[in-house]
Amino acid sequence: PSTVCAGSPVTLSAQNAVISGGNATTGSNNTTQSGSGLSPFAQFYEGAHTQYLVKAADLTAAGLVAGNITKIKFNVTSAVSTLAFTNYTMKIASTTATDLSAGLISPSFTTIYGPSNLAAITTTGWTNFNFATPFNWDGTSNIVLDICFSNDPTGTGTLYSANSTEQATTKSYTAVYGYYADNSALCGTTGGSSTSSTALPDMRFTGQTGVNNTASTSWSWNNGGPSAATGTVNPTSRSEEHTSELQSQFRISYA
Repeated sequence: PSTVCAGSPVTLSAQNAVISGGNATTGSNNTTQSGSGLSPFAQFYEGAHTQYLVKAADLTAAGLVAGNITKIKFNVTSAVSTLAFTNYTMKIASTTATDLSAGLISPSFTTIYGPSNLAAITTTGWTNFNFATPFNWDGTSNIVLDICFSNDPTGTGTLYSANSTEQATTKSYTAVYGYYADNSALCGTTGGSSTSSTALPDMRFTGQTGVNNTASTSWSWNNGGPSAATGTVNPTSRSEEHTSELQSQFRISYA
């Protein structure tokens, strides 16, 4: 319960949502992504470091709600990366950034995959990554995905093949920014050639999905109170109980 001083207002909040574990797929599959330093499975160069910016509005439109994300998939439409990806690493973070036109960004990342040797991409369809650590999305922030690999950081061989292609969607902002190079260790740094794109690979997230009906629900509270899901009450008795029509209950007391 919330304890307040006599006569002090307190804010009540309720929610009407149906939530369960499931998959949420972003994008509309209106283009593809196969560029060096842009595709998550680009291998025409021996190393790459790329970021992908996914806006909260797209996650919400896909049906994702706040909670843990545990997997991500990319839909490969042309699988031609015939070598393993050495030290393939994937990180994720919340961000206030709305565009990557200025280059890579540096929020507080969580490593969710690798560093690991990712097998060659030779099969089309959804390629899955299980997160080593669940990522807790707050339901409102944009997220940025950071992917890198380095097949030949010391220049000891010829370790490149071709760029695989993924299903993607054209965005109104710079959604992808990356670097690519041969004979370089690009994870955690920059170097080589830079590139950017508005073609964001479509992604399928496994997390908490559902429909939030809070805004479209008509609310009424007993014992007075707001006529919406969130509002302010002014308790006058020593202990008051406020219950919404969907039985979200709040007890307010003061000394």
